[in-house]
Amino acid sequence: LPNTVPLCETCPIQEFCMANKKNLTNEIPVRVKKQKRKIENKTVFILKYKNEIAIRKREKTGILANLYEFPNVLGEVSEEEIPKILEQWKIQFKNLHIKKHAKHIFTHIEWNMVVYEVEVKNKNKIWSWVTEKQMENEYPLPTAFKKLLTKEK
Repeated sequence: LPNTVPLCETCPIQEFCMANKKNLTNEIPVRVKKQKRKIENKTVFILKYKNEIAIRKREKTGILANLYEFPNVLGEVSEEEIPKILEQWKIQFKNLHIKKHAKHIFTHIEWNMVVYEVEVKNKNKIWSWVTEKQMENEYPLPTAFKKLLTKEK
């Protein structure tokens, strides 16, 4: 049993067990220590143009490979830095506000996300611009990002 003293005397396969025969039940199986989860801070942008939202396809390898995501940058970006980022992306904005803070936990990594909702004046050609309905039906958006569309703070 995990994290307990072996119960060899009541085990139904005791006679076949090499650890029991060699008196190694306290050493086998080797218990692997859990690795500490890596924490990543992200700033996520929900860019809205009329009834469309910007999404982009993730890399072909790595976590959430080939799925879609909202534009984001590694690290927590201050509100003052956002205009520069949007300018690099060739985006002009009307309104900007922090929508929420969110966390998503994977087995080996934890994302702490600050989410900005940005009403933009123009669409760029870097990303796909889709409606929420299209996103639901045509674009695989992982839960880590899908839950950012909910209205609660």
